[in-house]
Amino acid sequence: MASRDEMVLLERVFLRVGTAETDDQLQNVICKFLPPVLLKLASEQDGVRKMVMELLVHINKRVRSRPAVQLPVEALLLQYQDPSTSPFVMNFNIIYLKLGYPRLPIEKQAELASSLLECLDGKPLLHQEALLFMLMPVLSSMEIPPDPVKRKALFSFTKKARSVNLFMDYMLDMLLLPYGTTSEVRPGQGASDGLIAPPGMSEYALKRVTGENPLSPEGLEKAKVGIVKLLGADVFPEEDVVCHLVIASSDTRHSVAGCADMELRKISGSVNWNKPEVILKLYGLFRGTLLSKEKEAVINAEHKRTPANTRIKLKILPFLLKSREAANQLPYAIQVIFDCLYGTNTNLKLKSMAVQFVYHLCTSCTDIKMAPVGPVLLSGMTKVIADLSEESKLRGLAFVAVGRLCKLLPALAVRDIAMVQSFFDLLPKESNENKLAIQEAISLIAPAFKELTAPSLFLVEALVMSNIEASEPLRRMMALHFADVVFLPNNLSSRYCMLLATGDVSEEIRNEALQLIHSAVGLNATKPQILDKSADEKLFPSFVDMLSFIQTKAESRLSSNAKVIVGTHTLPFNAAAFEQIIIYLHMCLMYGAGELPDIESATSMKAQAPTMAVYVRQLLCNKEADTAGENAVHIYLLLIQQFLSTTRNSLVMMCLLELVAVACDQLAMQFVDKLDWLQNFMYSGQLEMREHAAELFGIVVAVGLNGPKIEHVLEKLVKNIKEKSLEIQHGSMLAVGYILQKWAASPVKKNIALTHVQEAAKSIAVLLSSRNDVLVFAACTSLGELARSLPLPLPPGELDSKDSSLATTAAVVNVLFAKLTSSQESNAIKEKAINTLAKLCVVDNSFPWRRQILEKLLDSQPKQVEINFATGDALMSAALGSKSPYNRDVWTQTEKDYLTKSLSSEESDYLPWLLEQLLKTYTISSNPLVRQCACVWLLTVVSKVGGHKAVSCQLPNIQTSFIGLLADSDELTQEIASKGLGLVYDKGDEQTKQLLINELLNTLMTGRRKIQEVTGETRIFEEGALGKAVTGDGNLSTYKELCGLASHLNQPDLIYKFMHLANHHAMWNSRKGAAFGFSIIANQARDQLEPHLSKIIPRLYRYQYDPNVKIQQAMTRVWNALVPDSNKMVDTFMQEILQDIISNLTNNMWRTRESCCLALNDFLRGRPLDGVVKELPTLWEILLRVRDDIKESVRIAAEICLLTLARVCTKMCDPNYGKVGIDAMQLVLPVILQNGVRNTLPEIRSLRCFISLQA
Repeated sequence: MASRDEMVLLERVFLRVGTAETDDQLQNVICKFLPPVLLKLASEQDGVRKMVMELLVHINKRVRSRPAVQLPVEALLLQYQDPSTSPFVMNFNIIYLKLGYPRLPIEKQAELASSLLECLDGKPLLHQEALLFMLMPVLSSMEIPPDPVKRKALFSFTKKARSVNLFMDYMLDMLLLPYGTTSEVRPGQGASDGLIAPPGMSEYALKRVTGENPLSPEGLEKAKVGIVKLLGADVFPEEDVVCHLVIASSDTRHSVAGCADMELRKISGSVNWNKPEVILKLYGLFRGTLLSKEKEAVINAEHKRTPANTRIKLKILPFLLKSREAANQLPYAIQVIFDCLYGTNTNLKLKSMAVQFVYHLCTSCTDIKMAPVGPVLLSGMTKVIADLSEESKLRGLAFVAVGRLCKLLPALAVRDIAMVQSFFDLLPKESNENKLAIQEAISLIAPAFKELTAPSLFLVEALVMSNIEASEPLRRMMALHFADVVFLPNNLSSRYCMLLATGDVSEEIRNEALQLIHSAVGLNATKPQILDKSADEKLFPSFVDMLSFIQTKAESRLSSNAKVIVGTHTLPFNAAAFEQIIIYLHMCLMYGAGELPDIESATSMKAQAPTMAVYVRQLLCNKEADTAGENAVHIYLLLIQQFLSTTRNSLVMMCLLELVAVACDQLAMQFVDKLDWLQNFMYSGQLEMREHAAELFGIVVAVGLNGPKIEHVLEKLVKNIKEKSLEIQHGSMLAVGYILQKWAASPVKKNIALTHVQEAAKSIAVLLSSRNDVLVFAACTSLGELARSLPLPLPPGELDSKDSSLATTAAVVNVLFAKLTSSQESNAIKEKAINTLAKLCVVDNSFPWRRQILEKLLDSQPKQVEINFATGDALMSAALGSKSPYNRDVWTQTEKDYLTKSLSSEESDYLPWLLEQLLKTYTISSNPLVRQCACVWLLTVVSKVGGHKAVSCQLPNIQTSFIGLLADSDELTQEIASKGLGLVYDKGDEQTKQLLINELLNTLMTGRRKIQEVTGETRIFEEGALGKAVTGDGNLSTYKELCGLASHLNQPDLIYKFMHLANHHAMWNSRKGAAFGFSIIANQARDQLEPHLSKIIPRLYRYQYDPNVKIQQAMTRVWNALVPDSNKMVDTFMQEILQDIISNLTNNMWRTRESCCLALNDFLRGRPLDGVVKELPTLWEILLRVRDDIKESVRIAAEICLLTLARVCTKMCDPNYGKVGIDAMQLVLPVILQNGVRNTLPEIRSLRCFISLQA
């Protein structure tokens, strides 16, 4: 009965459809009856199903011929989604959906798009692909809501992973589909029919995205734009869409590529390019499906993807280059590199990016991971280099790639030294751009050879040797670099190559070689000068070995074309290289002696001479195991003479002078028959050459000649002094002084007539009044040398006499006094005059004007710091007399060793008197310049003769003086006093050290200083601090001038205000000075300071933010010296620091209030404040009050601090902060509301509103 009813109903529907004449009638019937008719296909009656099929065939014929007829798409979708619908019915549903959905208006299609997506889950694959094909053209018309909630509701299918994956894969294939393919490929074709999948796609992917009705090129373009729009709408995770956007950005249509590029730029910064899923997907797109033979049988042929085209590869590679994960997927990376280099459809850009990918592998992979593939990559890069048909730029990149590979895997370079040589050979042949690339490659390869052992190292030495004198400058430069990087500083061959390069015709190579040769000294300039000979790495080779190596090379060069002919002389090296060879041998000699060489000046070389003296004598006496030592010294002398015979060089002459002077009893005799040769240098046009040659000449004459011959030489020299030629006068005068000094100091007495000595002294003294500074300087030097070994051989004379003949000692002293105080003399002359005056006092304690010289030096008070230090040295020497270090042989005895011995003598001296004058008169003077001078002089005495009994006895007083000078307004005085305190601390006993620490702490904490007597001339303020005086002439600075101003204004009480202001500045100056001293001893006295840290740290923390920059710097220096870990120390003393700041926020001094605000601002940032929550209300109350300060800078600092406090409180008052957050809210909010509402300042009221809203 039921089946009959169904048949009747179907017949009625059939009749209705058949009788529908117009499209509207047909559409109404179909929309009403099609969904229920389709359900009848599930009937169990064959007749019913047969009639339904007949009806559907009729409907199909009518509908397909009438494109305007709409189908009930929504009802069909609902029926299709119904889980109770049978699969057979679903098949017909999908047919009519495919027929009806495209007929809908585009707006309606877009509206139903989300319903289509909902239908994907759990449906057959063919149905899913049909639905997606329908959906693609509609995506560009979809309205995607900006609201995330609405967007999530619209695309609720994203919760179903399978549907999302299917949708994403389909969109990817659609983006890969070329435009021309849609019009040529038809369904039903297979591999046997010649179907070729486009790049990046498989045959299967091509079939499913073309469908039964392939999209036109314009339709496909529109679909791709819609896909890109959806991908950029934040519907899917960034990592899931990035590969699609990369593909779309390579599209041939600008509308697609431009839109994709824009979306890609938006997300590229936030995408995790090290996510394996992203990288593997990019690799898969790039390579296509490449499987092993085992896996190849499993995957169907039509599912194998072809490699991407060139456009896509060019888009993928930049993202692989920024991914560390991509580099670590080595098998895929190697395939990509070689595909780009040697693939069928490659180009220059792909090849260049492939080489850059090699760079990326070298920087992102470990050497262990790269070791298996390194040889493969190296062969690929060398193949590119060897192919001269390749673009020059690509070959340049390949050179650098080889360098980076060898740097990561040194074994690659070590196994193939010939490759490195080939790079050197290619340097002159390549373009300028590639030359730079080869240079970089060689620089990268060089470190690979560092660990080589002897046999292989010889090959590298040969490589460097063969290129260091090549004709091309670049080869020489890179050989120089190779020598520096590969070999240790004590390698003979590499140092020799560098020395040759110092004589290169190219200035750039010369300068580089000089820098490398002297780098051992430069890099270790801050290290201790006394070296550890047991250290593994030597900075210089052995002097004997280096000299032997150079001698061998020199002999071979003399018999080759490398020799250099200068006049009648034949040299093995050019002048520039020869000079550096001699200097470097000197450095090796000094290093062998155990000291780091210093060749900056003749003074520094002379200071190191005593150390060299011991080593040179060991070499000459053959005390070392190497029996060639004595011979080495003589060979070195011959080399120096060989060089000086053709070139005049003052530094080389200094090397010769030093070598002879340190062992004059054994070496001077070699130059006795070469006095004329030395005299040529004495009369040279170079000032330094004359000075060094004259001293060497003096040593040779005094040591090598007997008395009569010395007299003869003196006669000639005295005669030359009276000549008009400046050079002859200068050289002769210096020689006379050095001869007489060496003669007088010699233990072997040689008889010389006193008349010759007196005549020489007179001829020198006369030139003290010369108008030529060079002669005056030389006269002072010569007289000083003479005076430090024997009493000046002139009549005493009277100091008060106005005799200007310079024939007496008194006249000489007066002239030196005049030069000392003259404003017309240069600083150099003044310094030398001071030095000479001191030397007059050292040889004989009975010198009659020693006290007067000391007083004159004390009264000189020079403004120049250099002269000040020279004066301090002179005062010390003059006071010591015969104990002075001026009495020693400067070439063989150090100042320290001499003083250690001489100070043990009980002989009386003037040092106690000098200390008394300094401590009781000069250090407490009201004149700042006098105090500065006294501070320098006192420092000199303590540093050089701290072991003297008088200094030890006065150590407490010296300490007190230095502490008083710390409060001086002059920064230099403060700094020098701080250094003096450091010395006092070193030399003092435990009681003295503790006293010093207590004094400094008291000054640092309170700013109090020693009371100073005020006179009319006492300077209260610095010049110009208060402007000009009332009369207009001069500044207001002294006490007398301030009193005059107060009287002129008829306000006597004004002077008290001036004095209060001055005391305020003085207090801070004393604090700054204490900081200088404190920083000096903080490292040494850490244990003694430990008990005081709770008082020191809070104050120091606040002082670092003082408005005065100089105070800041001084206090920061103390902080850095005292606090090894700043954050840890602040956390330890958090409560103490905060209490100190709170108590001083309302201090009566504005600079204290400002520093507290700045310190608190820093204190509040970057650290947990849970332990100080209770102090937050107090901070708010005080800071809101300080925000209304009278001084603008304090107000600004308070506002900055308030904003920081606001941020901190906002964070802490968060309920998620736990109990601390609740407590903070209860404490802070009432204070802000009460104080903010009552406050009349608009800034504070607005701040209160801001905080309230935040809270």
